Amino acid sequence: CWTIYVDETGGNFDTTQDLNSTPRQLGRVVALAVPDGVELQKCNGFHAVDRTFDEVDKVLQRVLDASIGVLGFSISDETARNRYWIGHVLHLVRWTLLQLPVPTDGSKKQVNILIEQRDSYVPCTDLKVLAQSLEGELAAIDPHRFQNLVLEMGFMGKDHPMNGYVDVVAFTWGSTDRSNQDRLRKSKLNGHCFIDANERSLHHLFL
Repeated sequence: CWTIYVDETGGNFDTTQDLNSTPRQLGRVVALAVPDGVELQKCNGFHAVDRTFDEVDKVLQRVLDASIGVLGFSISDETARNRYWIGHVLHLVRWTLLQLPVPTDGSKKQVNILIEQRDSYVPCTDLKVLAQSLEGELAAIDPHRFQNLVLEMGFMGKDHPMNGYVDVVAFTWGSTDRSNQDRLRKSKLNGHCFIDANERSLHHLFL
């Protein structure tokens, strides 16, 4: 069993817009994949943009110390091009699900996906049809691995106990502030968990 938390940074997620956006504007999406049994201290209402350098450091360190997965990509990546924000989010969810280590013994595989709310996408939005569509799509790619996959998808508010963790990851990647760039360098997430846009064969690798 897993829970995947999704957030974004930047404002430009429409690929009909100029992709030569400033680093701060360029849209990026990130996911945290947390397996059942891993407990992180709740951080209700934590918004990295409103916190001190030291506070952000401490929350990101909890992420780095935990046995969880981190994955993110920029909308400038040719392998991940979608028209709208929700399209990029769903593409990230697919990539994350394809990499999850799940049992192939026929047991039920429960994965909960929580996406930080944005614009008109709020916690009461029903995503059952998208969840069922993804279940079928993955089962078609690998029937043995995903035959008993059960997805629950929804949007979470910014005050969700776990939202602060995915928020701090997105903030560290998207901020152009010198202190955040230093944190990003020291975390070694860039180019490892945050995918470089020049890896043109990456999409084929995932498939």
